[in-house]
Amino acid sequence: MALHSGASLIKNYHHLKKASGISPDKFLHNLNRHERKRLTLEIVKLNHPALAHSNNALKRMINANMYPKRYQQIQINDALRVRIKDAVAGILNFGGSATGGSIKYLAVGVYTSTDAEQ
Repeated sequence: MALHSGASLIKNYHHLKKASGISPDKFLHNLNRHERKRLTLEIVKLNHPALAHSNNALKRMINANMYPKRYQQIQINDALRVRIKDAVAGILNFGGSATGGSIKYLAVGVYTSTDAEQ
């Protein structure tokens, strides 16, 4: 869980940087409407991976008010703070368990996906 939250934080950091085009440490400052809209679309795609491949389905759901067109700045700030706190708490929890002796062995798996449509 702790490693997952740390890896998730790094993955989200890269997604947000790619989506907004600005440095993620500036997310807590004011973003303009265009940046908030682009960031909202990226967040919806991250939360619902099935929509990541179909822009038409995403647009239909936004037009049907199932998802917001853009998040408000306060919503972005709060969500970012919560994710950062959760990730840091998970990493500290893992570190404490590792140094306390609760975690003796750690197995790491590396997986690759293959395209079957060749």
